[in-house]
Amino acid sequence: MWAGVVLGISVAVALVLVAVLVDLDTGDRVASVAGAVTGLAGFTVALVALLREPAAAVEPAVAASGERAIGIGGGVRGVLSTGDNATLSAPAAGPAAPAPSGGPPTPGPVSAAGDRAIVIGADLDGVASTGDDASTPP
Repeated sequence: MWAGVVLGISVAVALVLVAVLVDLDTGDRVASVAGAVTGLAGFTVALVALLREPAAAVEPAVAASGERAIGIGGGVRGVLSTGDNATLSAPAAGPAAPAPSGGPPTPGPVSAAGDRAIVIGADLDGVASTGDDASTPP
């Protein structure tokens, strides 16, 4: 980016110097050629951007390798439990939570690698427990 700024300033200074030190007619011709070259460069960049193949969409990889582990690539609303004898209840359904201000989560690998591990790739609207005999308060 800085190279483009320096190049633009250099060209502007050179055009002013040509117009002042040589004559206005020569400065006009030099500016016309510089404008044509800049327009051609912009057209070339736009054409390359249009013809480039779009990047393939990548699904997030989800891995849950531990015993009783849970790995979820998206968001969860409800109860997740890896423990024994859990008496968990989901929160009462209410209005949908507002979307995070940072936009949607960035796709990427999600991995739960330990015993009873829980990993979630987006938002959790509910309860997640890894313990035995867990319960939600009344």
